Amino acid sequence: MVEQFNDEAERAMQHARRIAKNSDKGCVLSDYLLSGLLEDRANGACRILRTLSLNFDEVTLGAIQPSESPLTPAEEAEIVDTPRVIQIMKLAKKAAKHFQKDSVGTEHILLAIMQDLENQSNAALILSRNGITADIVMSEISNLDKQ
Repeated sequence: MVEQFNDEAERAMQHARRIAKNSDKGCVLSDYLLSGLLEDRANGACRILRTLSLNFDEVTLGAIQPSESPLTPAEEAEIVDTPRVIQIMKLAKKAAKHFQKDSVGTEHILLAIMQDLENQSNAALILSRNGITADIVMSEISNLDKQ
């Protein structure tokens, strides 16, 4: 059973939490999660999006910047995931299991965001406006696995 995130996914989640710290929301939103995925341009999600010719500069995620300092355990405990982000993480675990991986990677989170499009998450809407779909991401994950 998939229970953990790989290092890339952990860094993406930390980035999303640092954005939440600087926002007035106090919680991780789907667009913060997308921002976390886009932070490290070498991760699996960004490799897929680059293959799909996403112009990273055109993907605007708002003016909130992540905190420069790492979160303390107390700060981490104060930041919660929204129900939508919790659902995305569940979908990401299912995606990792589908691709027979032991841990969730950024590519699985990307797929989960796109699978959540029906719920109109901000992150899914941003990507869908750029021609990204769940089916395309799923195909690209398969291609990554072949490399």
